[in-house]
Amino acid sequence: MKREHQRGFSLIEVMVAVAIIAVGLLGLAKVDAMSISEGHVSSVRSVIAMDVSSLAAAMHSNAVFWADTSNAPATVQMAAQNKTISVSSPSTLSASVVPSGACQNVVCSPVQIAATDLATFGTALYQAVPLGTVTITCNTAPAPVTCSIAVSWQESSVAINNSVLNAATNSNGNNSPLQTYSMMVQP
Repeated sequence: MKREHQRGFSLIEVMVAVAIIAVGLLGLAKVDAMSISEGHVSSVRSVIAMDVSSLAAAMHSNAVFWADTSNAPATVQMAAQNKTISVSSPSTLSASVVPSGACQNVVCSPVQIAATDLATFGTALYQAVPLGTVTITCNTAPAPVTCSIAVSWQESSVAINNSVLNAATNSNGNNSPLQTYSMMVQP
């Protein structure tokens, strides 16, 4: 009896091929996760840049308040609380100064307009970075007034491996590095 030579793949060859494909698919899954994470990070940064630009435009339009060396505050501190960012200092720009209707159908003073603009900015910014902080620092001397708007937030992202993750870990053990976006404005 003559045995015919069989053609095809052995079970071992098939298992090796499946293992190689599985490792490749795991790599693709990690790349996909990083792509989604970086897309989210990019969109958050874009929203922050647009919100800060919007505040800068509001500062330009209220130059009576922001460009006046006797009115412009040296520093404005804002931090996230509940669902908005509230002004902690100076109190003259807190949400309590904003009239009902937020200066829509009411004649407002420059301070009330600035408080309204900051409240609107804070509400929009909270949606992008709920734990963000804002510092507006104005240099009132010598004229003209220049202000720096700085937004800081914790950013979460996916690391490619543990060494990259450990390098991004901050001193608090949090793997969400602190990010800051700043813009200079001359109202």
